[in-house]
Amino acid sequence: MSQPTRLLLHVFSGTLIFTAALTVSACSDVGRSPVAPTAAQATASDPSHATTSSHGPTALLGTASNSSAPEGAGTSQGTSTEQAAYNGTICNLVFPGTPSQTSETFAIWNLGHAILDVPFDTPRPDLYAILPGTMHQEPGYPAFDHDHIVSRAPGDPGYNGTWDVWTVVPGPHFDPATYQAPRSVDAMFTLIGSGVLAEPVGMAAAGFGRDLVIRAPLVCR
Repeated sequence: MSQPTRLLLHVFSGTLIFTAALTVSACSDVGRSPVAPTAAQATASDPSHATTSSHGPTALLGTASNSSAPEGAGTSQGTSTEQAAYNGTICNLVFPGTPSQTSETFAIWNLGHAILDVPFDTPRPDLYAILPGTMHQEPGYPAFDHDHIVSRAPGDPGYNGTWDVWTVVPGPHFDPATYQAPRSVDAMFTLIGSGVLAEPVGMAAAGFGRDLVIRAPLVCR
Protein backbone atom coordinates (compact mmCIF):
# COMPACT_ATOMS: atom_id res chain seq x y z
CA MET A 1 0.00 0.00 0.00
CA SER A 2 1.32 3.45 -0.88
CA GLN A 3 1.86 5.71 2.11
CA PRO A 4 2.70 9.34 1.20
CA THR A 5 4.72 11.36 3.62
CA ARG A 6 4.45 15.12 3.12
CA LEU A 7 7.11 17.41 4.52
CA LEU A 8 6.79 21.17 4.79
CA LEU A 9 9.03 24.08 5.66
CA HIS A 10 8.09 26.42 8.49
CA VAL A 11 9.97 29.11 10.34
CA PHE A 12 8.79 29.80 13.88
CA SER A 13 10.08 32.31 16.40
CA GLY A 14 13.50 31.12 17.54
CA THR A 15 13.19 27.72 15.84
CA LEU A 16 13.56 26.62 12.26
CA ILE A 17 11.47 23.52 11.57
CA PHE A 18 12.56 21.84 8.40
CA THR A 19 10.28 19.20 6.98
CA ALA A 20 11.32 19.34 3.26
CA ALA A 21 8.54 19.62 0.66
CA LEU A 22 8.18 16.15 -0.79
CA THR A 23 5.97 13.11 -1.16
CA VAL A 24 7.48 9.71 -0.45
CA SER A 25 5.67 6.65 -1.80
CA ALA A 26 6.79 3.25 -0.60
CA CYS A 27 5.16 -0.16 -0.33
CA SER A 28 5.62 -1.32 3.24
CA ASP A 29 4.57 -3.93 5.73
CA VAL A 30 2.13 -3.01 8.49
CA GLY A 31 3.87 -0.77 11.01
CA ARG A 32 6.82 -0.03 8.74
CA SER A 33 7.50 3.61 7.93
CA PRO A 34 9.20 4.85 4.74
CA VAL A 35 12.86 5.60 5.31
CA ALA A 36 12.93 9.33 4.66
CA PRO A 37 13.36 12.50 6.72
CA THR A 38 10.22 13.74 8.41
CA ALA A 39 11.04 16.73 10.59
CA ALA A 40 13.87 18.41 12.42
CA GLN A 41 14.15 21.42 14.71
CA ALA A 42 17.13 23.71 14.49
CA THR A 43 17.65 26.75 16.66
CA ALA A 44 18.75 29.86 14.81
CA SER A 45 20.31 32.70 16.77
CA ASP A 46 18.15 35.21 14.87
CA PRO A 47 15.31 33.74 12.80
CA SER A 48 14.64 37.06 11.11
CA HIS A 49 18.04 36.89 9.42
CA ALA A 50 19.39 33.92 7.52
CA THR A 51 22.98 34.65 8.52
CA THR A 52 24.55 35.75 11.77
CA SER A 53 27.98 35.78 13.34
CA SER A 54 28.18 33.08 15.99
CA HIS A 55 29.33 29.58 16.71
CA GLY A 56 27.22 26.74 15.40
CA PRO A 57 27.18 23.31 13.78
CA THR A 58 28.26 22.77 10.21
CA ALA A 59 25.58 20.71 8.50
CA LEU A 60 23.70 21.38 5.27
CA LEU A 61 27.21 22.06 4.17
CA GLY A 62 28.71 19.61 6.61
CA THR A 63 28.52 17.73 9.90
CA ALA A 64 28.04 19.01 13.42
CA SER A 65 30.88 21.06 14.82
CA ASN A 66 31.56 24.05 16.99
CA SER A 67 33.86 27.01 16.76
CA SER A 68 36.58 25.55 18.95
CA ALA A 69 36.65 22.05 17.49
CA PRO A 70 35.17 21.84 14.00
CA GLU A 71 34.48 18.34 12.76
CA GLY A 72 35.62 17.11 9.41
CA ALA A 73 39.21 17.44 8.27
CA GLY A 74 40.41 20.34 10.37
CA THR A 75 43.65 22.18 9.65
CA SER A 76 45.96 24.44 11.58
CA GLN A 77 44.79 27.31 9.37
CA GLY A 78 41.32 27.12 10.95
CA THR A 79 39.39 25.46 8.14
CA SER A 80 37.14 22.44 7.87
CA THR A 81 36.42 20.29 4.84
CA GLU A 82 33.23 18.58 3.67
CA GLN A 83 32.80 15.92 1.03
CA ALA A 84 31.23 16.69 -2.33
CA ALA A 85 30.83 14.47 -5.38
CA TYR A 86 32.01 15.53 -8.82
CA ASN A 87 31.46 13.19 -11.78
CA GLY A 88 31.68 10.14 -9.55
CA THR A 89 34.73 11.32 -7.61
CA ILE A 90 34.50 12.29 -3.95
CA CYS A 91 36.28 15.60 -3.41
CA ASN A 92 36.38 18.05 -0.48
CA LEU A 93 34.99 21.55 -0.09
CA VAL A 94 37.23 23.73 2.07
CA PHE A 95 35.51 26.13 4.49
CA PRO A 96 37.88 28.73 5.96
CA GLY A 97 37.33 30.30 9.35
CA THR A 98 34.88 27.80 10.87
CA PRO A 99 36.50 28.02 14.34
CA SER A 100 36.75 31.82 14.18
CA GLN A 101 35.04 34.29 16.50
CA THR A 102 33.85 36.01 13.31
CA SER A 103 32.47 32.87 11.65
CA GLU A 104 29.00 33.19 10.13
CA THR A 105 26.09 30.82 10.41
CA PHE A 106 23.35 30.23 7.87
CA ALA A 107 20.31 29.10 9.88
CA ILE A 108 22.09 26.64 12.22
CA TRP A 109 25.14 25.93 10.04
CA ASN A 110 28.55 27.37 10.71
CA LEU A 111 30.00 28.23 7.30
CA GLY A 112 33.03 30.11 8.59
CA HIS A 113 33.87 32.96 6.24
CA ALA A 114 32.36 31.30 3.17
CA ILE A 115 29.13 33.33 2.83
CA LEU A 116 29.20 35.93 0.06
CA ASP A 117 26.89 38.94 -0.25
CA VAL A 118 26.43 38.70 -4.02
CA PRO A 119 23.54 37.94 -6.41
CA PHE A 120 22.25 34.36 -6.55
CA ASP A 121 21.51 32.20 -9.62
CA THR A 122 24.27 33.38 -11.91
CA PRO A 123 26.62 31.59 -14.35
CA ARG A 124 28.87 30.59 -11.42
CA PRO A 125 29.11 26.86 -10.58
CA ASP A 126 26.37 25.13 -8.59
CA LEU A 127 26.48 23.19 -5.34
CA TYR A 128 23.52 20.87 -4.74
CA ALA A 129 22.52 19.64 -1.28
CA ILE A 130 20.46 16.49 -1.84
CA LEU A 131 18.15 15.15 0.87
CA PRO A 132 18.06 12.44 2.04
CA GLY A 133 21.69 11.43 1.91
CA THR A 134 24.46 9.66 3.76
CA MET A 135 27.45 11.81 2.92
CA HIS A 136 26.71 14.21 5.80
CA GLN A 137 24.86 13.01 8.87
CA GLU A 138 24.36 15.37 11.79
CA PRO A 139 23.55 13.66 15.09
CA GLY A 140 20.14 14.72 16.38
CA TYR A 141 19.00 16.15 13.03
CA PRO A 142 18.31 13.15 10.76
CA ALA A 143 16.10 15.18 8.42
CA PHE A 144 19.19 17.20 7.47
CA ASP A 145 21.20 14.14 6.34
CA HIS A 146 22.29 14.96 2.83
CA ASP A 147 24.78 14.61 0.00
CA HIS A 148 26.69 17.26 -1.98
CA ILE A 149 27.18 17.35 -5.73
CA VAL A 150 29.07 20.11 -7.53
CA SER A 151 28.90 21.12 -11.17
CA ARG A 152 32.53 22.18 -11.65
CA ALA A 153 35.98 21.26 -10.41
CA PRO A 154 39.42 22.87 -10.64
CA GLY A 155 40.49 22.95 -14.27
CA ASP A 156 36.94 23.25 -15.61
CA PRO A 157 35.93 26.44 -17.44
CA GLY A 158 34.18 28.80 -15.03
CA TYR A 159 35.44 27.16 -11.82
CA ASN A 160 36.52 29.75 -9.24
CA GLY A 161 35.67 28.17 -5.88
CA THR A 162 32.33 29.99 -5.50
CA TRP A 163 28.92 28.31 -5.60
CA ASP A 164 25.23 29.03 -5.91
CA VAL A 165 23.72 26.65 -3.34
CA TRP A 166 20.60 24.63 -4.23
CA THR A 167 18.42 22.16 -2.33
CA VAL A 168 17.11 18.96 -3.92
CA VAL A 169 14.54 16.79 -2.11
CA PRO A 170 12.69 13.58 -3.06
CA GLY A 171 10.12 13.69 -5.82
CA PRO A 172 6.78 11.87 -6.21
CA HIS A 173 8.47 8.64 -7.41
CA PHE A 174 11.04 8.47 -4.63
CA ASP A 175 11.30 5.00 -3.09
CA PRO A 176 13.84 4.64 -0.26
CA ALA A 177 14.06 0.90 -0.90
CA THR A 178 15.44 1.37 -4.42
CA TYR A 179 16.99 4.85 -4.27
CA GLN A 180 20.62 5.05 -5.37
CA ALA A 181 22.21 8.35 -4.48
CA PRO A 182 23.64 10.19 -7.49
CA ARG A 183 27.29 11.16 -7.54
CA SER A 184 27.23 13.48 -10.54
CA VAL A 185 25.09 16.31 -11.84
CA ASP A 186 24.03 14.23 -14.85
CA ALA A 187 22.92 11.33 -12.62
CA MET A 188 21.03 13.77 -10.39
CA PHE A 189 19.12 15.29 -13.30
CA THR A 190 18.31 11.81 -14.62
CA LEU A 191 16.62 11.09 -11.28
CA ILE A 192 14.88 14.46 -11.44
CA GLY A 193 13.59 13.66 -14.91
CA SER A 194 12.12 10.38 -13.68
CA GLY A 195 10.46 12.00 -10.66
CA VAL A 196 12.69 10.31 -8.09
CA LEU A 197 14.08 13.71 -7.08
CA ALA A 198 12.42 17.12 -7.26
CA GLU A 199 13.74 20.12 -9.17
CA PRO A 200 16.47 22.14 -7.40
CA VAL A 201 15.29 25.20 -5.47
CA GLY A 202 17.24 28.00 -3.86
CA MET A 203 17.49 28.29 -0.10
CA ALA A 204 14.89 31.07 0.01
CA ALA A 205 12.33 28.91 -1.81
CA ALA A 206 13.23 26.07 0.57
CA GLY A 207 12.18 28.24 3.50
CA PHE A 208 15.53 29.49 4.80
CA GLY A 209 14.84 33.19 4.39
CA ARG A 210 17.41 34.04 1.74
CA ASP A 211 19.41 32.40 -1.01
CA LEU A 212 22.97 31.33 -0.42
CA VAL A 213 26.20 31.92 -2.30
CA ILE A 214 29.45 30.68 -0.80
CA ARG A 215 33.15 30.56 -1.47
CA ALA A 216 34.51 27.10 -0.64
CA PRO A 217 37.35 25.86 -2.86
CA LEU A 218 37.08 22.27 -4.06
CA VAL A 219 40.03 19.91 -3.63
CA CYS A 220 40.09 16.68 -5.65
CA ARG A 221 42.95 14.20 -5.47
